[in-house]
Amino acid sequence: MRILFICGCLEPSKDGVGDYTRRIAGKLGAMGHQISLVALNDRFLTNCLEELQDGDNTPIPVLRLPSSWKHQARLTKAKEWIAIKQPDWLSLQFVPYAFHDKGIPFHFAKDFQTLAQAARKHIMFHELWIGIDHHASIKEKIIGRFQKKIIKNIIQTLRPTIIHTQSSYYQFLLSEFEPLPSILPLFSNIPLLDTANTKIPLNYDLHFVVFGNIHHGAAIGNFSADASDFAKRSGNKVFLTLAGSNGPEKKKWIREWSRHGNPYSDEGRCSTEKLSNLFLSATHGISTTPSLLIEKSGAVTAMIEHGLPIISLAREWGPKNMPHIAPSIISSKYAIGKFEECLSSTLNPINTTHDVACQLLLDLSKFD
Repeated sequence: MRILFICGCLEPSKDGVGDYTRRIAGKLGAMGHQISLVALNDRFLTNCLEELQDGDNTPIPVLRLPSSWKHQARLTKAKEWIAIKQPDWLSLQFVPYAFHDKGIPFHFAKDFQTLAQAARKHIMFHELWIGIDHHASIKEKIIGRFQKKIIKNIIQTLRPTIIHTQSSYYQFLLSEFEPLPSILPLFSNIPLLDTANTKIPLNYDLHFVVFGNIHHGAAIGNFSADASDFAKRSGNKVFLTLAGSNGPEKKKWIREWSRHGNPYSDEGRCSTEKLSNLFLSATHGISTTPSLLIEKSGAVTAMIEHGLPIISLAREWGPKNMPHIAPSIISSKYAIGKFEECLSSTLNPINTTHDVACQLLLDLSKFD
């Protein structure tokens, strides 16, 4: 099978969707399929670049088109390259802001239609529209309305054979369109170390880790106080590790955690090997992603792949009068005074890159 993936950017380690696409492409390439990638709006280049990129030890041919090029020039070059590859499937990895700086690519459906030619079309919606939360600003809600219209136009114009998304909530939002979307789960971008005795020795009974961007509104103050109280009552030692780029909330977390006398470590950006070590050494992962969006969290997926139960400290998020939607990822929601209850979190099933690539291949094969 010949599959050509299209995304916004393919600068390694600088674009989450680009990294995702490269890894799944590598797995499919390793299975013997002819895979290629196109970045339509790459912000890390000034000149067009054709190269081989490493997709999990499988070389993948890539065309990267700089965002500084004129719109029509990028489309023309992409169309020429796609015509040479003659894909059976064109897979769009969609994020509104990947194809337009302000997240409103009005002409995207028409542009993509010129690229698709005779190939079947598949769309993976990594992001939808903003302004969904009832606390969203007026500006966000206005932009969100435009983005929803653009997505509706993309689906109606392209008439994709298959639509996928990673989130049960996104599946619900897209269910008004045809074809009905299916779930293609996220996989971890932090490979599990395949060596024995990799754990970093820490003399703590409870070792919590939070990784990546910390969302605002998380209940870190109450959680810290309850953790300290539990440690004093039980004699257990508690520890918190912050890893990755945590964003502006990091200072608040360090302040709240440490003012209750709890020890912590701020690791900052880490290599994938060190992150894997940290996860293997922890007892629980902490999520600040709202539960409706937790299936989209790469940080949560990475912790799950390392065998960590997930505790949610996230704020409530979503529209008013939201119907109940249970995400496939199970987390233990922390509540004030319920610290011990959240420690018995359920482990989640692991979806590896290979698992997800096989599911995508199976879904595409149904239409060959």
